[in-house]
Amino acid sequence: MLIDIHKKINCKAFTLIELLVVVAIIGILAAVGVVAYNGYTYSARVSVAKNNYQKVVKTIQAEMKKCDLGENQVMGFISCSLTAEQRQGALTNSANTAKIQNFFSGMKNPYCGNLHSCAAPEDPPIYTGTPGAPGWIGISSNAVPLGVYIASPVTYYRDGTKVELSCTRFPNDSGCKNVFIPIE
Repeated sequence: MLIDIHKKINCKAFTLIELLVVVAIIGILAAVGVVAYNGYTYSARVSVAKNNYQKVVKTIQAEMKKCDLGENQVMGFISCSLTAEQRQGALTNSANTAKIQNFFSGMKNPYCGNLHSCAAPEDPPIYTGTPGAPGWIGISSNAVPLGVYIASPVTYYRDGTKVELSCTRFPNDSGCKNVFIPIE
């Protein structure tokens, strides 16, 4: 009678080995996926930082030309009746950082909260002076010729490495952007 019961029960199930193989395959796929995802998100952050930088450079170039076209103000707060030196000073004065950031409101540093922490992650990533951290854009003055430098480390790592980028130490790295804008 026991033999008849075993014949009637048709057991179809996975063995322990089969289950372990499936779990191992899923683990390998997950590990590969996480590495690929991190690469995609890093590339996206670099693209956003480059776009932010290009937007700031083009906007400041266009704004500084407004005085030549007969406008009254540039950047929403710098009077065209000022001399070129005074306009440069207004653009690079740390007391005007909030006004400059307000002009570029809506722009965010893509690296804040991800690879490093930021003191004010909601503020636009623009300030007067030399930038230090990736994604920040600095505006500094130049006396001869008269103008401003717009600089930014747009990548977190040095080109082709996993070494953190310092534009002070490696100014010629492709991740260090620096443009001079003359003020006339």
